[in-house]
Amino acid sequence: MEDALILDKMNQLILEMAKAFDASHGQTNDDRYLSQDLIDVQKEINGHDELDNTVLFVAEKFHKKVSTLLGLSTIETSQEFQDAWRSFDQFYSQDIQTRLKVGGANFFGV
Repeated sequence: MEDALILDKMNQLILEMAKAFDASHGQTNDDRYLSQDLIDVQKEINGHDELDNTVLFVAEKFHKKVSTLLGLSTIETSQEFQDAWRSFDQFYSQDIQTRLKVGGANFFGV
């Protein structure tokens, strides 16, 4: 998949999650954290025109935070949000994780 298409699809999937969550979220702290995470990731991704490691790390960080919140919190989500999350999770596994490059010099020089 081309870089521009990946950025567009990522934006689309995050927007779908945000819409589904806004329609069904409660007022707990966890709900507010997730809502803020959705807003923050949209702002960060919309500021980029090309798919580089910065955008990939933003997606990685977002995926980890939301996975943790959904797994360990008391958030009750709608079926629509769960479907949107599964779509993003699958997209993340297939298109983001495979492109993420972690490297460079490390402390041990290995």
